[in-house]
Amino acid sequence: MRNSCLATLVAFLLMIFLSVFILAAQVKTLANPVFLSGLIKKTRILTKLPEVAEAYVATSRATGQENLNVTVLIKIIAQSLDPNLLEKETINLLQVFADFAHGRSSNLNTTIDLKKFKDNFTQKWANAPELYRTEYDKLRPCKENETPDRLAEQGPIISCKSPELSAATLAESARSANINDFLKLIPDQFSLSELAKSQTSVFDRVRTGFNILNLIFWPSLTLSILGVVALTALGWPNFRAITGWNGWIFFITACPILILDLLSGQINRLIQTNLTGKISSGLMAIITPILNQTNQELMRATIVVSAVVAGIGVILIILSFILPKIEPRVLPPNMAPPIK
Repeated sequence: MRNSCLATLVAFLLMIFLSVFILAAQVKTLANPVFLSGLIKKTRILTKLPEVAEAYVATSRATGQENLNVTVLIKIIAQSLDPNLLEKETINLLQVFADFAHGRSSNLNTTIDLKKFKDNFTQKWANAPELYRTEYDKLRPCKENETPDRLAEQGPIISCKSPELSAATLAESARSANINDFLKLIPDQFSLSELAKSQTSVFDRVRTGFNILNLIFWPSLTLSILGVVALTALGWPNFRAITGWNGWIFFITACPILILDLLSGQINRLIQTNLTGKISSGLMAIITPILNQTNQELMRATIVVSAVVAGIGVILIILSFILPKIEPRVLPPNMAPPIK
């Protein structure tokens, strides 16, 4: 390099701009609705809700914290959800929200149809009496001086079975229950624009965050390109120096981020190990494949940029050893260079 001090300064700045660009590119990838939609489809996380409901009930029962009313309600809600419709609505919601966050749309003009869920719930409630019978038989026996049901702020709690309360009584209560009062609390359609109006500050902060991300991404990319151009100009026409400086900067900058991406599998295992002692084995059996699939998709998405930058760095480093070294011309004392 003709000016090593200036080249060192440019190289230092290039490392900063390049690292910011890599991280910003990874975040943009993860926030992309196309990526998120693909993640939902591949993990099938929304189709696992009935299994999650069953695992939650099993955990509550094993820890002695089960509430029969909650158990029946959770199971009927899980049975009433249409996984395919839920997946479709969620993906559409992600796209609408992304358009809003990136400024492509000024509002969140979308609604979520809840009418089908309410109709399904009404139909599934017909099975509530039998469900009460089945689940009541699974409750633990009441302890001495423990009443089978008690009233709390959230409603009646039935956590144990006793001769004082029969399954037939519960089944009859479910049969005669008026679920319209419950369904009235759920609108036929949920408007996201109405939610945005009531939570304006939250949505404004989200949009600001996306704007900041774009402001970081494009300038960092532009400054990185300018840094490469500057190093090329400082080293011209010594291609060995140009490829060497740029290659080592690319490699050294991308390597730590690439290593972190490759360690995501270990981080995933640590998360699973931490969760093992906190949730039931049944729920863990459902979560584990979802976590593994999610980790694979995240690594594939984030590793691309860092791997490409590191790969370019390796190629340039190899070229720096292959290209011929340009020796500076030494003129004899008191001899002026020839006039061109």
